[in-house]
Amino acid sequence: MPISADTTSPSLRECFAGFAAIAAPNPMYKERKGLRQDEFGDSTDSPILHITAESILIGSVNCVELLSSPKLGYEKAVFEVESGGVRYIAKCWSNNRRESAVNEFAVYERLHELRPSGFQSFARLVFSGDIICSAKFPEGRTLLLEKVPGEQLFDIWNRLLFAQMAHVFSESSSAIQALRSISIRQVDASRHNILYDRMNEKATLVDSEAVVELSVGEEVTSLNPELVLIFGVAGMSQFIHDE
Repeated sequence: MPISADTTSPSLRECFAGFAAIAAPNPMYKERKGLRQDEFGDSTDSPILHITAESILIGSVNCVELLSSPKLGYEKAVFEVESGGVRYIAKCWSNNRRESAVNEFAVYERLHELRPSGFQSFARLVFSGDIICSAKFPEGRTLLLEKVPGEQLFDIWNRLLFAQMAHVFSESSSAIQALRSISIRQVDASRHNILYDRMNEKATLVDSEAVVELSVGEEVTSLNPELVLIFGVAGMSQFIHDE
């Protein structure tokens, strides 16, 4: 359950988690004399949230499916979650991997703030924050992203028509160019990190935690290393030749 550092309207559950953290060092509470119960009424401003053992975020955001199993003792996990009938993707990192979470959040934040050409090839950032109380992922950082349709490119690449492959290459090139425009190079690019929606002919890059920031004046050759990792030199040459 992440809580933004500048939040001004915390939920009841967030308040409870905060009170629990404050009370942990000294659980003995002494009630002030003169405190009368009739001075405090029940709140009717906020609806009762449907909180279950599956809840991991603010409000009624519940786990639907574990997409990537927790690794190395809850170092990282990916969940499909639901809130208000809408599906999202929740990526969680332990405190030991906080840098990865910060990297990915920074990439999404910069892309959607500057909106360079090609930024549409990335999922929309919904929320980012610290995990305070969760039975699903004990502690760390979480990133909530829109769920985009598509299949992992690694699984379907050899079944695509050449025209579809060329389209994926074109959209991937635009996405990498968008990263380059914000001085970012992705170091673990692969077909595992791309979703392709064949019905809508849309490719989406879904993993940006392993990145390096380019220094001022640093250039990357036209043979983009990310595209080589994804398509191979031979694959790139056939698509470039036909453009």
